[in-house]
Amino acid sequence: AGYKRTLLPRAMLVEAAVLLRAKRFEEAEAKAVEAIQANPYDVILAQRAQPFLLLTTKLSPAKHDVLLQMTRVVPSNVGLYSEALTAAGRFAEADKAFADLVVVAAIAYKKFTPVDFEASRSVLLALNGDLDQSNTLKTKVEADIAALQANGEAAGMTSAITRASEMLTLQSLLVELKQGKAAEARATFRAHGAWLLATRSLVYASL
Repeated sequence: AGYKRTLLPRAMLVEAAVLLRAKRFEEAEAKAVEAIQANPYDVILAQRAQPFLLLTTKLSPAKHDVLLQMTRVVPSNVGLYSEALTAAGRFAEADKAFADLVVVAAIAYKKFTPVDFEASRSVLLALNGDLDQSNTLKTKVEADIAALQANGEAAGMTSAITRASEMLTLQSLLVELKQGKAAEARATFRAHGAWLLATRSLVYASL
């Protein structure tokens, strides 16, 4: 039993790495999923498996369950779970994953201003066609960032604010596209330059 839960899953990840080098992406991803299934509570194993879990946009029931389990063990893994859902076009579920994390984090931390999570949610809502709710959330994030800057708390959240700002730009682009303003959307895209902080799945889904 010890071998099946310790050495075997790690051997599977080595096999996944070999398959990846051979550009057999689906097989590599499936092998990583199998490894986590063998020991779903091993935090280190799950961390090492992460690079193999977004090799394809397919979201099989097994891959979905493994990613969901990873969020239960380490809640911050919700980003990986949400990205997989986004890549599969399941935007409403990806939004709910972030919304659930915000609720949990708000309970755990006295001071929690989730500007980056909620900015990501604004993009996911726009992708799902819920423009009113997306715009409402965008306005809230902008107000939260302004409050952090006014209170002198922005310096400690530079990374989150920078990421949130990029997400809000992506949200604006999406809203323009959904409203048929293609010229404005192209101008927004060109003015932004490289997308360095938004997740790959969000950028691809937006384009």
